[in-house]
Amino acid sequence: MSKKFGFVYDERMLAHECLYDDFVYERPERARLIYERLRDEGLLDDAVKISARRATDDEITLAHPKSIIEELDSLKSLDECEDFCRSKEILWLNPKSAEVARLAVGSAVDIVKANVEKKIGNGFAIVRPPGHHSYDDLPQGYCVYNNVAIAAKYAVEVLGVKRLMVVDFDVHAGNGSFNVLKDDDRILFVSSHLHHYGAFWPHEREFDCDVTGNNIFIPFNGAMNSEGDYLAAYHHVVLPIARQFKPEMVICSAGFDAGYFDVMLEDGQGIKAPGYGHLIRLLNDLCPDRVIAIFEGGYFPKNYVESAYMMTRGLRHMSLPKIVYPKKVNGSMCEVIWDCLSHHAKRWTVIAEALEKAQKQQELLGLAKYAPRPTKLFLGDSFREHINEARDEGRLNTRNWIPVLTDDQVIRANTMIEAYIKEYNFYSPTVELSAEELVQQIVWDEKTQADCHVRNVICMKFYNEWMDYLQDDNGCMFILNKKNKATK
Repeated sequence: MSKKFGFVYDERMLAHECLYDDFVYERPERARLIYERLRDEGLLDDAVKISARRATDDEITLAHPKSIIEELDSLKSLDECEDFCRSKEILWLNPKSAEVARLAVGSAVDIVKANVEKKIGNGFAIVRPPGHHSYDDLPQGYCVYNNVAIAAKYAVEVLGVKRLMVVDFDVHAGNGSFNVLKDDDRILFVSSHLHHYGAFWPHEREFDCDVTGNNIFIPFNGAMNSEGDYLAAYHHVVLPIARQFKPEMVICSAGFDAGYFDVMLEDGQGIKAPGYGHLIRLLNDLCPDRVIAIFEGGYFPKNYVESAYMMTRGLRHMSLPKIVYPKKVNGSMCEVIWDCLSHHAKRWTVIAEALEKAQKQQELLGLAKYAPRPTKLFLGDSFREHINEARDEGRLNTRNWIPVLTDDQVIRANTMIEAYIKEYNFYSPTVELSAEELVQQIVWDEKTQADCHVRNVICMKFYNEWMDYLQDDNGCMFILNKKNKATK
């Protein structure tokens, strides 16, 4: 019998709110709307509620220096908060934010502790602010303290977990968590994220597939990967490595901004809500009743509420709508899977065997063996350096930098999401692919290669936006504005 589901939710975390900008996507209602949906659907009726708790300095320093704790605690006025954020990427704060961030950390630690102590089975911490971009003395990307990284470190350092897996499925790279966890051999870190060959934030080479150590990156270079394409990457790369690693538990950075028609619309990803439930089910198969999800991103309400609901159904071992795995993954994702197999075969025997089998299939079909690009493609040269310079000089935008969806775009996104929800089929089981069918998904033929090139054209949109900004003496883009004066 499955252990009781656990959760965290505390309205004190709604006090983290931007008070000097008219609109930001990371808003208090993100947590509230998810909680209310789970409550109204009865998913919390027999659950164990873990009380939110203020984290100690010793817990926070598992991922951050004491100096940043002291600096954040010292921010007493709104002006001080905004001045602080001019030298931080994509961040806003108010005088209550540091205290709320302590609650998020303490809650993440305690729900993991409750699982290790067998007081609960799977669980979901509906906390904010999010954390997976923050590390060292760099709160950024809406994140103050790194909730997941601290909880993971606490699990191995204090609770005695010998092998832990962290899965970050937010659409943005888990750069903060990676920097905290990357050298810890007790932890297998996975991040599936937008990359666009470096044309997408954080514009760093290291978030491509050729990461070293006990780390796996699934970098998306194309738009609108479906849940079937997305889960294929987990079946081909992540899960085989995880089985070889043999984790005792899984902590998820649960961001839903890769969801179908989140705020990036067609420029984003296409994972429909049931995909998150099915991913959690796969992770639960790996570590039964040892999966803890901690809320990160997701910014379009219809998407993130539905996605969190389906993920929670997965955590609770409830029925999920049927999904259909594609017979062939799209060309862009196919290239990523091949590149990941080619790279990780050097470290993981199970991947070496999978690569050999896939290459043998190429031969049997009369096709050339797959070969990664001889030169790594990276479109982000100078982008990161430019951001760093603006950040270090304290001239990043703190107001009116969010591109807001129009009313027509909001209506369209809601309509697209509602349309697939109407098609849910809870009565027919999802048919898992056989080992042979999985290999057939990644045949690398002329048609697949052409599809890859077409799908990856989206990279040029992000690249061209950057180049237009860099070439304009009065350029203004997102958090960057060349007219801003240095404050440091």
